[in-house]
Amino acid sequence: MAKSQLASFGRIAAAALFVYDTSPEAHRTTMISLTWRNELHKEAVRQRVREKALMESAYAVVVVNTEGRTLVISGKTSTNVPLSASVDYAYQKDERVVSRWELQWLDKPVTDFFLEGVFDKAPSSSSVEVTLP
Repeated sequence: MAKSQLASFGRIAAAALFVYDTSPEAHRTTMISLTWRNELHKEAVRQRVREKALMESAYAVVVVNTEGRTLVISGKTSTNVPLSASVDYAYQKDERVVSRWELQWLDKPVTDFFLEGVFDKAPSSSSVEVTLP
């Protein structure tokens, strides 16, 4: 997806991919764009990512973002297993061609703002203790 975006538009837009485990052999994914106007809106987008993951019982959430000429892929599964990779790429703008695309899995997980608390469950009303006088 990111490689196709780069070849078509000359850039890679930040996105979150939600992975759903539909059967032992199959997975379904949906993608949303990660854009915001200010810090308050950025926090609202992060909250929406968290709500979508929990409400739709996503198996994993993967965030795709760029840092310079490197694509950074960060993810978390519903069991809180982190994953991180980077892709070093080269794009020839005049020819609209991706000439280098080297994926590297990272040993140390990269934290991403949009993944913070993504699978943390909100306290349910049944777990609240009430003490009567």
